[in-house]
Amino acid sequence: RCSFLEVYNESLRDLLSEDGREAYLDLREDPVKGTCVAGVTETEAESPDEVMSLLQTGNRRRTTEPTAMNVTSSRSHAVLQVAVEQREHGKAPVILLGKLSMIDLAGSERASQTDNKGARLIEGANINRSLLALGNCINALASGGSFVPYRDSKLTRLLKDSLGGNCRTVMIANISPSHHSFEDTLNTLKYANRAKNIRVSARQNRLQPDSHSHVSEYEKAIGDLRNEVMLLRSKLAQREAPAAPLPDGAAGSENELTEASEHWKVEVVKNLECRTQLQRSLIEVDRSLARWHVERKHAQGVIAQWDHQHGPASPRGRNSTTRLLGQPKTLEDWHDQLVQIDESIKENVETRRSLEERLQQNKVAGKELQSQLPQRVLNEDLRAFLELIQRVQVLEVERL
Repeated sequence: RCSFLEVYNESLRDLLSEDGREAYLDLREDPVKGTCVAGVTETEAESPDEVMSLLQTGNRRRTTEPTAMNVTSSRSHAVLQVAVEQREHGKAPVILLGKLSMIDLAGSERASQTDNKGARLIEGANINRSLLALGNCINALASGGSFVPYRDSKLTRLLKDSLGGNCRTVMIANISPSHHSFEDTLNTLKYANRAKNIRVSARQNRLQPDSHSHVSEYEKAIGDLRNEVMLLRSKLAQREAPAAPLPDGAAGSENELTEASEHWKVEVVKNLECRTQLQRSLIEVDRSLARWHVERKHAQGVIAQWDHQHGPASPRGRNSTTRLLGQPKTLEDWHDQLVQIDESIKENVETRRSLEERLQQNKVAGKELQSQLPQRVLNEDLRAFLELIQRVQVLEVERL
């Protein structure tokens, strides 16, 4: 399976999706797979030629813009991953996992050389910031430090397994023979030399069935429950075969039981629909929070850059024009924007807390409905049938 994405302005974009420029992806931690990208397109490839074709397709969609140094300058880091999974059949099947990651890092930039302004300047600042975060991780790993700041950047989180995980890693440094690039060449060689000092030990990635991913466990549980539902459905159909007419009182009792079970099913469906909506809302709020934190970090970086170049600005001095930093044009605008970002983050945190409370109340109500089933549906087979259906639905909702 192949995936290809870019890290552009601390956001992840899918290069194998036609609408990849519009949709941003989430970076998540999986207990088995490690760091993974939720929603990324994974395409099956049968040969190296197909992988190369996917690489060329993704490269055409990468973000490139002209600068004073390069007509087609890459404005993002690109990550191509090829994952291979092999299953050993037997009494205790074992899954062998392998992943090849190829990363094209955007080169560091100096605003004075590239003559960048506006959006290009912001892109260059984000490129330099992520490369600095990568350098800090390399320094920590090379020195054997106990703490490695992977979470400082999306790039370093993506490269966590490649830098300090179970892998073999090769870094290729590009330098120029020109004497005009002496300082850049020296810095690149120092960067590569630090990376060379990182020591990793590779071993086989072998997964036993009991340590499979949560998604596979959910799918297996849902499949087993659906099989039980089918068996009970056929059993109920046999019991509902034509029989002798029931007395009037018995028929009324049967209708009441059917009505009670229908009411219970309606309430369960409403409960699960509400839970689905709440969980989707939580996902949206988390995405919004992530975007606001990126914006906040960027605004703080711009203000810090101003303070570093000109010294801390007085309230009056904040109104001076800062063309170096692009839009907004004044330092006061950046401070105002930072205040607005903090307010938005606060609102999102409150919304998330409210959604979590409502989700917890929904789950309590669902358990209450589950406990009412024996009193509201007396037919044992029908009760078991409804209970299994509810368990299937709950698992499918929890898998979101």
